[in-house]
Amino acid sequence: MNKQNMGVKLIPDREINLLENDILGTSVYVEAIRKIIENPEIITPCTIGIFGSWGSGKTSIIKTLKEIYEKKNEKIKVFIYDAWKYSKDDFRRTFILELKKTFGLDTKEDEELFYKDKTEEVQFKPRCNKWFIISFLILFCLTFLVYWSLFQTTLLKKIIGSLSFATLLNLIFSFLQQALIYRRIAIITSKLFAPEKFEKIFIESIEKIFKSNKGLQKIVIAIDNIDRCHKEQAFEILLTVKTFLGHEKVIFIIPVDDKGLKSYLQMSNKDADEFLRKLFNVSITIKSLSSNELYDYTVKLWDKYGVNLPKKETVISLICQEFSKNPRRIIQFLNTLQVEYNLALLQEEKGLIPESSITNNIEMLVKLLIIREEYPTLYEKIMDDKSLLQTITDNIISEKFTKDEENRLWISGNIKLTEDEYRFLMRTSNIVLDGSKLEPFFVLKDVFKDIPDEIEELVISQDWDSIKVYYIERGQITLEKLLKFIETKIDEDVIKRELYDTSGFNLLSLILKIIAEKKEEIKTLPDKIISFLSNKRVWEYPFRYPPKELAISLEWLKREKIDKPLDYFIEAIDFIFVGKFHIEFLKEFIKAFKNHKDVLDRIKNKISDFLAIYLIYFYDELKDIIESEVIKDLIAHDYVRKTVRNLAENLVEEKDFNLLEYFIKNKDSIQELSSKLSTVLKAYIDEYGFDSFYKEIKNINEKTQEELSKIRSELQEINGMSDIDPLEQEEFKRKQLELDKLVKENEAIIIILYAVKESIPEDKKLEIIKLIDEISLLIYSYEVKQLLNDLRKYLTSE
Repeated sequence: MNKQNMGVKLIPDREINLLENDILGTSVYVEAIRKIIENPEIITPCTIGIFGSWGSGKTSIIKTLKEIYEKKNEKIKVFIYDAWKYSKDDFRRTFILELKKTFGLDTKEDEELFYKDKTEEVQFKPRCNKWFIISFLILFCLTFLVYWSLFQTTLLKKIIGSLSFATLLNLIFSFLQQALIYRRIAIITSKLFAPEKFEKIFIESIEKIFKSNKGLQKIVIAIDNIDRCHKEQAFEILLTVKTFLGHEKVIFIIPVDDKGLKSYLQMSNKDADEFLRKLFNVSITIKSLSSNELYDYTVKLWDKYGVNLPKKETVISLICQEFSKNPRRIIQFLNTLQVEYNLALLQEEKGLIPESSITNNIEMLVKLLIIREEYPTLYEKIMDDKSLLQTITDNIISEKFTKDEENRLWISGNIKLTEDEYRFLMRTSNIVLDGSKLEPFFVLKDVFKDIPDEIEELVISQDWDSIKVYYIERGQITLEKLLKFIETKIDEDVIKRELYDTSGFNLLSLILKIIAEKKEEIKTLPDKIISFLSNKRVWEYPFRYPPKELAISLEWLKREKIDKPLDYFIEAIDFIFVGKFHIEFLKEFIKAFKNHKDVLDRIKNKISDFLAIYLIYFYDELKDIIESEVIKDLIAHDYVRKTVRNLAENLVEEKDFNLLEYFIKNKDSIQELSSKLSTVLKAYIDEYGFDSFYKEIKNINEKTQEELSKIRSELQEINGMSDIDPLEQEEFKRKQLELDKLVKENEAIIIILYAVKESIPEDKKLEIIKLIDEISLLIYSYEVKQLLNDLRKYLTSE
């Protein structure tokens, strides 16, 4: 098939003469109705109902009847009234006028009668209701009281001057008068409003028709398209026909969607059926077509009108499965499909979308068009997430869908499908395309048609190495084009659908990898990538991203004057839950920002907290930082106090983990513990001076001694009691634990002083000796006592 020579062969969507073109075989209904009409023993007046859904061929049946009687039988005339055509007008008026015009009767007098409406009644109603008037009177009384009380003051008299209370009353009553102005309502009624008059004119018109048409025996009146009208208007027409339009020589035919009509009735099925039986003397139901009949019908349409599309049998099968009850929908869909397919041809020819991306996948085009027309909500979701269709298909095949509690929806995770949607997608589960290949079906121009389809999957998988090696280095895609493509994915997945935790995470990880490696080649980032990076939500969990790439990218962004990513990152970082990523990031961050003292100042409090707690456990991992010059820029002023506190907590013997036991078990001496603290503490002294360091130690000691004295007194008081109840026993244990913690603070001070012994100035040594002698009596640990003795020897050795 030559795609370039294809054209659109639209199939006429109109009523047809079933005797000349009966593809569906529905001419039998025409013959059946003719036998009813021509039966001389038929009891009139008679109303025949033709029941069938929209598009099932009801109108073609009555149009064929009309043509038959116009050509072959002058004794029977058919008048078709299109209710939908005149749905905006009065049924009684337009019905009589159209009836008379059709049969050549003079309508001049009737037109004057119908169209000159007159005013039957005039009413007057106030613009406001009684509650407004009551509220207004209450407000008036309050206003009067306030006015009277304020008027007594001399100052107010001067302000309001000549404004008297009478003037105020005039203003109020003027407003009230305007609020109560009456408006005129004219009730306009037609002269034919009375049903009995309408009935009389109808009978007179029928008699005139018979008089002016010699030999005429019956009139068939078909009222078409009632089920297209508003339901109230449809009921009015049906009841009017049954009640006021009876005539012994008139047969009414009313094509109607009986199921749709019954759905309007707030009745049980039994009552609704009884209601229809009262409306119609006889009814003919258009039977559903079998799948084979419908398939054959579509083949005949295809062949007759020269539909020029590939994969004829497959396309017809898909269409017939979906529109199995509506031949007209098949015609409309075939026309739509031809237009869409030829549009795709033009897009491909002009290079707007990849060659053969749609025309070689007509099954998917049919599937998506059916979803668009029958399930628009689902179509919108697929437009937003091209991978959704594949996900749904996979879940259907793997039987992951289950019914909800009300047995109405099929659910799989966040995906919800109606029964019809589920059945259609299950029927077409063999028609699949990767989400990356669906883009041309939804756009006029595929901006990224020159990007290989595999790129999207690699982007979402943040597989930078594969993109770089197989596509960028081989020249299949430029770095600029890749960034524009990532910008589009950000717009679709993150900005529009807010998929921050899935697509957002993957896209940011990929961007960080690209910046870290290609920062010198990036001229500028696309606007939506900058906006994405500057969104606070992106940085809620900063340690999820690759540490090295993250640190390098943040530093590059800062140099490019894109500051928000770093701001939000610093705000979000937390070292409480320590893992290898925290350690690795800390090293990479400091390495990247070692020349940015302003940034290190912003983060030093958090790093100090981290070092105060974890330095002795991760010393080897942090050694590069600890022994570098930058360590001085990372130590906050309160580092000494925090280190003493955390060290003391880890020395408490009652804790599950005891620091001294840990060092003994690992054959590290207490001197080794002190040595691990030494480098950072010496950096602190270099940065803030020994006096500042010693002041912190003294403050800690003074507070400790004060607390110790207080707790000792409380313990002695409890011990002196003759009878101690359980609550007091618990209090005693709690106080004892506090005492132990304070003792451990003394031990921590000794360990820290030992760590900086080489930095103690000569003029401070005696003061330090005095301090350690003061606290030595409250040190219980043998290892710390040993350390204290070594410290004293060091301080007195010279």
